[in-house]
Amino acid sequence: MARSVRWTRLGQMDGAPTYKIEELAGSRWWWLLFAPSIALCLSALVVVREGLHDVTIGDRELVASARVTSYDPENHLYSYVFTYGEGQYAGNGHPLDGTLRVGQQTPTYFDPIAPQDNALIDFRSSGRSTLFGPTWLLGVCAIALVVFPLKLRQRALAATSPLAHPSASI
Repeated sequence: MARSVRWTRLGQMDGAPTYKIEELAGSRWWWLLFAPSIALCLSALVVVREGLHDVTIGDRELVASARVTSYDPENHLYSYVFTYGEGQYAGNGHPLDGTLRVGQQTPTYFDPIAPQDNALIDFRSSGRSTLFGPTWLLGVCAIALVVFPLKLRQRALAATSPLAHPSASI
C-alpha cells in the first residue's frame, strides 16, 4: 500500500541530507475509525447500562399473574395488566414463545420496588442476553481507540524527526 508523504529537505547532518516527512491527507484512513468508534462505544455503554439494570432487577424480581388485554400485530406487542399489593399495573412486551391470546393469563416479572418496571420475560436472562453484544463491541471500539493515539504519535514523530531520504546513498 503506497503512503502519501511529502519529503522536505532540512539541510545536512554528518554530510548527508536530512528530510522531514509529512503525511498527506490521503493517508489518514484511521480518522475514519475514530468518530464511529466513539459513537459505537457510547451506544454500547448505554446498552450495557440497561443490561446491568435488568440484571440488578433480576436479583429481586417477583412474578405475578397478568391478564393479556390487547395485541398489536404490527409490532407483535402484547399489553397486559397485573395486580401487586393494592395497585394495578400495566405493561407491554414480547413473550418468548409469542403464542398468547387476549384474555389469557401469563406470568409477568416485575421489580417490587418499582412495579411499573415489568416484562413478560425475566429480567436476569434479558439482562444477560443484552450484555453479550455490547461487550464484544466495546472490545472492538477499544482497539480503534488505541490505534488512534498511536497513529497520532507516529505522525508527530514522523513530522519532527529528520531522516535521510530513501534515494540518498548510504
